[in-house]
Amino acid sequence: MRVAVVLLVLCAACTGRAPARTEETRGIDDAGVTDPADASDVDAGEPTDGGSDAGPACEPPFAADDDARCAAWLPVAPMATHRCGAAFVDVGGRIFAIGGERCAFEGNPGNDVDERALALVEEFDVAARAWQRRADMNVVRQEPIAVALDGSRVLVVGGIAKSGGEGSTQVSAEIYDVVGDAWTPIPAPPSSHVLGTASVLEDGRVLFAGGYVDEGDVFSFLDATTAVSIYDPI
Repeated sequence: MRVAVVLLVLCAACTGRAPARTEETRGIDDAGVTDPADASDVDAGEPTDGGSDAGPACEPPFAADDDARCAAWLPVAPMATHRCGAAFVDVGGRIFAIGGERCAFEGNPGNDVDERALALVEEFDVAARAWQRRADMNVVRQEPIAVALDGSRVLVVGGIAKSGGEGSTQVSAEIYDVVGDAWTPIPAPPSSHVLGTASVLEDGRVLFAGGYVDEGDVFSFLDATTAVSIYDPI
């Protein structure tokens, strides 16, 4: 193909006439740049970089020239309530933020309130990049374990009941109905499994392991447990 183009150029030089525009040369001007009038796959007025998509412009908090971070990260709307220690779970593409703690520390806009666990639940709409409030849990839970049971339910176990910096573990569990936006308490587990792990088994049951438990009225990371329990969500 290159040979054909070279021959056309040489022929033009001999005759003093420009070569006719062929399928191979149409859309390419004398400088070798795409001709917007012929290149139907290039949107008018849109900048191009060798024909590749330059991607979206940087958004705060990134600087305008921070291309690498802009390409890798997309800042979206923040949650309505600042908190730490919440559980996050994906249920069929719907993201839920469950419980957590209203943290109070220097520089936090909520440092005028006591540290306390929350029963708060919010859902993130991925398409709209926005948060919306959902029904609260029956009890407050900081650091709960949340597991998607199927495409319409969430199992939440344990957590910490905390207020004013003091708290104790929650030895309780409940299930959230995503469609009905409602919580239902279920029989309490044998251990709170705070900061433990949860694994959904092949048969749909959920295995909980480890974590830490109360020692009297005070919880401690030193009070780790070897407890393992299996929940059957029949």
